[in-house]
Parts: sequence; structure tokens; C-alpha cells
Amino acid sequence: MSPVEVFCRIVGSCEYAYILESVEGPEKLAEYSFVGFEPCIVVRVKDGLAEVQDMVNGRRDAYRTRDPLWLVRSLVGRRRCLEVFPSRFVGGAVGYLSYDAVRYWERLPKKAVDDFKFPDLELAIYNDGLLFDHGKGEAYYYHYGVDRARMVEELIRAEPQHEPLSFSGLRSNVGKERFEDIVARSKEYIASGDIFQVV
Repeated sequence: MSPVEVFCRIVGSCEYAYILESVEGPEKLAEYSFVGFEPCIVVRVKDGLAEVQDMVNGRRDAYRTRDPLWLVRSLVGRRRCLEVFPSRFVGGAVGYLSYDAVRYWERLPKKAVDDFKFPDLELAIYNDGLLFDHGKGEAYYYHYGVDRARMVEELIRAEPQHEPLSFSGLRSNVGKERFEDIVARSKEYIASGDIFQVV
């Protein structure tokens, strides 16, 4: 069973499931895939206010922080997996940092409008998960503490519980004229040497 198939069977039953999937390519870049589920802690930070949610007992704490990653590092700690696995990544914090999160570490002007109100970062800390070694064609279950291998096996054997993804009604949030203006200005910045790339 592929990592995507395993993820599809787990995602319907587990909150905050994730997949880090390797694509085909050079061996070192396509060596492993990871599936995680049911984190023990979720950290959300917005405007320097961190909410730490203990997913096991439901407790929520709030902290002011100037460095959200320091907080996450302190929560992850120096955990060591007892077994030896082929990958250095076996659990820990997975999530996202927004583009604007750089302002926690760099003094930059705040010009962007916060129209979506997403957290500056949201990371979940996982105590167990699955590691797929594509080179060996093997999968491993790792854990720190509670061994939930039986539960994972049952989830994998079950049929997927979600509808297949579908896409419809795609639309741009930028009009054609505005987009063309942005492209023209970007070309000018590149020609003048101010930037070398636009993403």
C-alpha cells in the first residue's frame, strides 16, 4: 500500500493527520515518505500570542512569545526514539509558518493586510507515525511512549472514509489587469537588478 493510500485511510479518523510524500526523482530526494496523525500538542501563534493545546487532556494554555520556535523547541524537547530507523526524522513538530512569521526574527515594516486571519504559525507535535523507506520497500511505525501499532493496523485495514477530492469553481483573487501590472513591474525590478526572482 502506498503512503497516499495509507494516508487516505487514516485521515478520516484522525485529527491533524499529515503526509510528507516524496516524489519520484534522485534517490536522496525521493527516499522517504511520512504519515503522522493525532498529535499530542498543537501550537498556534498569532501576533505574539501562543495557544498551546494539549490534545490528550484538552487543556489550553496561552503565552506571550517573541520567539515562537523557541516555544516549540521547548515542547518537543530532546526526545529520542528507542529504535534505530533509516531516516533522521521520526516525529516532532509538523505544520506551517506563514510568510509573515519572519517578523518574529527580522525587523521589517508591516505593510500587508491580514485579510485571512490565519495564525502566524501552526505546528503540531507528534509522538508516533509511519515512515516509508522507498528504497527498501518497507514501512516502519515509530512512537515515543504509547505504542498504538494495533490501532494503526486497524485504521489501515479499514476502507477510506472520505469522498475523493474534487475541484470546481476555481477563481483568481487578482484581476487580469492587476496581474499584468504586477508582471510588468517585476520585469522592471529584475532588469534593474533589484530582484532576481518572483514567486
